[in-house]
Amino acid sequence: MRPGRSLGPRRTLGRERLLGAIFLIAATIPLARFALQFGPWEYFSLFVFALSMVAGLMEASLLKGFLSAAIGLIITVIGADPIMAVPRFTFGSDFLQSGFQFLPVLIGVFAFAQIMSDVEKMGGERRDAVAGFRTVVAQPGARVIVALYSVESLAVGIFGVAMIAAVIDLLELGQSGVGFASAVMSVGGLAGAFVGLALGGRRLAVALGAGVLVWGGAVALVGAWPEPAFALVLLGVAGLGDTVADASGITILQRTIPEDVLSRAFGALAMILWGAAALGALLAPVLVELLGIRGTLVAAGAPVALLALAAWGSLRRIDAATAPSPALELLRAVPLFAPLPLSALERLAAGASPVVARAGTEVVTEGQAGDRFYVVESGEVDVSVDGRGVATLGRGEHFGEIALLRDVPRTATVTARGDAALYALDREEFVGVVTGDAASLEAANAVIGSRLTRGIESAAGR
Repeated sequence: MRPGRSLGPRRTLGRERLLGAIFLIAATIPLARFALQFGPWEYFSLFVFALSMVAGLMEASLLKGFLSAAIGLIITVIGADPIMAVPRFTFGSDFLQSGFQFLPVLIGVFAFAQIMSDVEKMGGERRDAVAGFRTVVAQPGARVIVALYSVESLAVGIFGVAMIAAVIDLLELGQSGVGFASAVMSVGGLAGAFVGLALGGRRLAVALGAGVLVWGGAVALVGAWPEPAFALVLLGVAGLGDTVADASGITILQRTIPEDVLSRAFGALAMILWGAAALGALLAPVLVELLGIRGTLVAAGAPVALLALAAWGSLRRIDAATAPSPALELLRAVPLFAPLPLSALERLAAGASPVVARAGTEVVTEGQAGDRFYVVESGEVDVSVDGRGVATLGRGEHFGEIALLRDVPRTATVTARGDAALYALDREEFVGVVTGDAASLEAANAVIGSRLTRGIESAAGR
């Protein structure tokens, strides 16, 4: 590509801008004099011209044309009246005193039109959304989790608005106290993340209920006893409970919904949660007006805590029905899978097949095609290259990744020394998970490099 060809359009554009600027400088004064001579007839002519343009552009739909014109007129009159200086449609907001600038409105109108056009073409996406809602409704465990999650999101929306008023007026910490209170909740959220890690995928439905219970109880107590020091501690506890609920709820929902419709269900969940939070934010000013700040906090937190208690038995049954595969703990100890999130590990564990290898059985044979990855649960297996033993693997150790990730024949033979119990992962599932995570793939490449080097050294010393 020649440099002159790429610079040509820029030069042309620069010349056009310069000529335009010169024209505006020269024509500004005559245009201003001409505009000042406008009278009633000229304004009437402009109005007729504008209506004619609307009629010409509305094509076949008169309703759409008139609606567009009406919206444009409404946007135009927002702000202070240029003659009387009376605010129009500002709703008491200082930000609307100057009205809307032309360019942002123009960009927004075009963007909105494109969004509407895309929505009309989203028939398949709408069907997916409906299928996601049906999936959530059809699964008893998912119904309980989503219901509890949604009520908490509604309360979080109320609390997010009411907390500002509570910190400033109720706790009398001033505007700077809002940032401090948010920081305290963030610290509690960080502690909640460590609690979530400590759970290790166990009793997640009960953890969801406990997190919602803690959050609701803490928020209600802030309203019941608005002592600044005590309230700040409670806000930290609320942050902890909210994080535990989030981490546990997402993971347990993955266990209760079939994987083939999981993405649809999560799309439906996102719509429900965002809608509930938005509704809560809209209800917050009404509740503050009716109940006061303290009453609003109690009304936001207490029902959520009571609902968590009422659902406790159902949550325990969900945990019993969705206990993770016994292979989960084994896979978590494999270096290749250590960087993976718990949800990915649980999907792997659910797809792991138990394999029993009798003493002397060749699990994999050097030179053959590879179709599985193995992890040793119990017993030991011997690894040999060209008939020479290079390693013995025991519980938690693995083999078979080289053929799958490098797409080559098996590089070693693995034989059960005694009776051994293994877990096997199919090629598609193993490769998809490992290559889909950069850290996991890096760990796998390090293991492969080490094992290939060991095999080469063994062959050289033969």
